[in-house]
This record gives sequence, structure tokens and C-alpha cells, in this order.
Amino acid sequence: MKDGAILEALAEEIMEDKYYFVAIIGCVEPEVHGPFKTPEERVVRARTHNTRLSLKDGIYWADIIKGELVVGSFMASSMEDGDYICESEGCQTTVVRGTDGKFRNGARLPDGTILCTACDLTSLKVEREAAAR
Repeated sequence: MKDGAILEALAEEIMEDKYYFVAIIGCVEPEVHGPFKTPEERVVRARTHNTRLSLKDGIYWADIIKGELVVGSFMASSMEDGDYICESEGCQTTVVRGTDGKFRNGARLPDGTILCTACDLTSLKVEREAAAR
């Protein structure tokens, strides 16, 4: 590849639209997540990550559009309504949340973690029942 072609390829990559989210931990420490292929994919990942954040933390979207950074806050409804990604190690299944607010193929644990039916929810049910006794 000649120098001109390399520079042209780099310029195209820089000008490609990219979608991120930034979690601000404890109002101080930024965590950048991404890039994601689409804004929709970013929202699902951010919604899932948001379940682990405390009230002292914040979450924001960040886009690079035509080489320029644009940052903003998510609407509350985009963080509450919709699908999640299972956080069980190695799973990454999309957990679908219906319009009634109930999960179709998963559950939210008391600590906020989202798990799906592809994971072993039976052991968690047994643990919860034992804790209730």
C-alpha cells in the first residue's frame, strides 16, 4: 500500500461515525465504552451497564460524527425501557423486556444484575428461596 492510500484509509476511518457511552464513576472517574456499530446497540449496552451504577455515577452518550465529538445525556426512558444484555460471564444473550416491563427470557436479580434463561437461573432460584427461609 502506498503512502497516499494509507493516508486515505486513515482519513476514512477517522471520518467514520462511531458511537460510545461514558460512565462517570463517583462523579470523578470516566469509563469509555465502545465503539458500537449503531446508536441502538450502544443504548442496549449502556442500559445494561447502568444497572450496576450507583446514584453518584452518571452515564452519557458520546458520538464521533464526521470527525467531531458530540456528547449528551441519555433520556431516562432509554435507560429504563427496552432490552438488556445478560451479564453472566460468557453469555451476552439479549434479554428482551416486554412493553409490560416483564422480561421474556430473563430476570433482574436483587443486586440489579440481568440474567437470561440461557444461563443457570435454577441455582439462583434455589439460593433466593433458601435466603427467604
